[in-house]
Amino acid sequence: MKLATRVLVLACCAGLCAQGQPAPKPDIAGVTLDSKGRPIRKTDLMLVSLATNAVGDPMPAYSAVSASDGKFEFYGIPPGRYRLLADHAGYLRTRFGAKTPWGSGSVLNLRQGVPIAGLEIRLPEQAVITGKVAYDGLAGSLSLALLQEKYQDGRRQISAVTSASPDLTGEFLFNRLTRGRYYLLARRSATPDAGADEEIPVQTYYPGTVDQAGAEAITVRGGETASVELTVKKSRHFRVSGTVSDLPPNGARMMLTLRPAGENVLSVSSSAAVGADGSFQFNAVAPGAYLLMGSVAGATPRLIQQPVDVQTDIVGLFAKAEHFPAMQG
Repeated sequence: MKLATRVLVLACCAGLCAQGQPAPKPDIAGVTLDSKGRPIRKTDLMLVSLATNAVGDPMPAYSAVSASDGKFEFYGIPPGRYRLLADHAGYLRTRFGAKTPWGSGSVLNLRQGVPIAGLEIRLPEQAVITGKVAYDGLAGSLSLALLQEKYQDGRRQISAVTSASPDLTGEFLFNRLTRGRYYLLARRSATPDAGADEEIPVQTYYPGTVDQAGAEAITVRGGETASVELTVKKSRHFRVSGTVSDLPPNGARMMLTLRPAGENVLSVSSSAAVGADGSFQFNAVAPGAYLLMGSVAGATPRLIQQPVDVQTDIVGLFAKAEHFPAMQG
């Protein structure tokens, strides 16, 4: 979606001013404040119309910048329904009326000749997590994920909030975070090109454990910066190869996935194509428990879900593509 920003410039006619004509009143006005009620100067504000033009494209947005006392004003705004967004470095991007930084906020309904004044937008201070990855390999080959735990239907779930990559020195930065408890996870960003006797990085939680249960939370509040160091573990890697039987007769190809067992969907999975003769091979597999998965849709659908425990090279693994009934629409 393209937003064309319209900057409104007000010119005061010298003749009208000399006649004592009153200054025009803003159509929308308010103030930007921090969490303690102090004004924030030079806040970027954007007024976004909820209407579209004749061809369905969004209408141009209007912009303004708050003054030294945090106050802002919009002039020449046509009647309509709008949302107001505020943005400033060091704070979380906020919508007017939103209860949380990710909330949609309230709609401003501007009517002809009825200005809207006294709006107040409070911008929460951002939280920052920064640090360094301790790893004796190429840090750029790693990816980092910042996780948070949530409870749904009484069950604890951990999901990714954002991701980043460390630089070549291993340093990283997560900014514009809400206050809270976070978990830091490092994993390889791609299958490494390594020899059979070389060790490769394995999925590691802060401060340096491969077990999710041993991960330590990083607690950070708004306006604070937490500095941490994550030691990435390494391990030997193995090869897993075998054959799939009972492939569909129509020649449909199957792709297999070797996914770490358990509920952690953020784990790194490996993929391998099944050849015409049913053969497959996974390279650079870290030790652990996995679930071998694969499916083929069509008139004769097939499904594979088979546990695999990798502690050494596995050769000749047999996987059967079980037939399952197609879903009826």
